[in-house]
Amino acid sequence: PEMANEQAYRLITEQLPINLQTEEATPNGIQVGITALYRYVASVYVTPREAASDVMLDATHEMRNGSDALVLSFDNQGTAHQLLNDLTLALETDGNRVELGSEQLQGVTGEIVLAQHQREFVLPWPEALPIGDVEASFDISDDKLHTDQQRTDNLHNNIQDYTEYVTK
Repeated sequence: PEMANEQAYRLITEQLPINLQTEEATPNGIQVGITALYRYVASVYVTPREAASDVMLDATHEMRNGSDALVLSFDNQGTAHQLLNDLTLALETDGNRVELGSEQLQGVTGEIVLAQHQREFVLPWPEALPIGDVEASFDISDDKLHTDQQRTDNLHNNIQDYTEYVTK
């Protein structure tokens, strides 16, 4: 079936606490055992080949909990998710420009904006930036975008290889 937009899923696997061994005591009568349980959480994306992200950014000044805050609203109008990795922001108010890198964008860098979804992040207002109407632009490492496309292509190839193997 043809898909217009990428479909996003969350895969969660958990190990159940099942003891398949009988309890045995040491020679001095002490029972010893270690139980390690694992939980694996992953994002899975089913992506049409021509899908692409198209992220817009709106930045505003707001008072939050009595403090000046920078509110970043990312709106992905595209057909694929966008990882906000290696993110840099350029902010400008009244002719003053400030650039924020990954260190200042903790809580934003590494997050995902799904296709046809919005994400909002609230950060403390940058000290070097005068309070006022703010113009914002952002940049994401092209290397990461290329890596995402390579992963998508590899997944498509692996699924095709598996399908051919199963049908032989």
